[in-house]
Amino acid sequence: MEYHLPAPSLTQQRLKHVSRSQNRPTYSRQTRHTTLHLKLRVRAELERKAKEQNLTISATGAALVEWALQQSISAQQGALLETIIDTSIGKHMRAYSDRNAALQVRTLIKTELILGIATNILGRQPGMDENILREIMNDADEAARASITRTTQQQKNIVATEKKQFDEKGGKTSD
Repeated sequence: MEYHLPAPSLTQQRLKHVSRSQNRPTYSRQTRHTTLHLKLRVRAELERKAKEQNLTISATGAALVEWALQQSISAQQGALLETIIDTSIGKHMRAYSDRNAALQVRTLIKTELILGIATNILGRQPGMDENILREIMNDADEAARASITRTTQQQKNIVATEKKQFDEKGGKTSD
């Protein structure tokens, strides 16, 4: 038995070249059609602004909506910014304070060591009595207190060296 297919109709012949793909079309545009219902006065203002900028109503509306959404993001980031800055500065200030405290302790220990050695050596000198030693110590104390307000170039250089070492370590202490 032989089967014959019916002759294609004129409509089927025209559709012959049409793609029969079941895939949905992909959007190549970066935008999507969106409908907004606006109050009349808002629509009028949107039209006025579009005309003023020589843009379409759609482009103007899209720009305004995008701007409004960015303002919301900016406000959120602004609220967090102070906390982020405080945390960051606090972290670096703690590192700096720890480094500064370590330097002060080291200086205090060495100063007390030198004072003890100098007092001991001075007290063993021939002809040294307690009154002369006390007078020398008082004069040295007064001179030391007076020199606190002066900063010598040597002290500036030492501070600069310490600062450089601190900065090279990224604000971290050497402990």
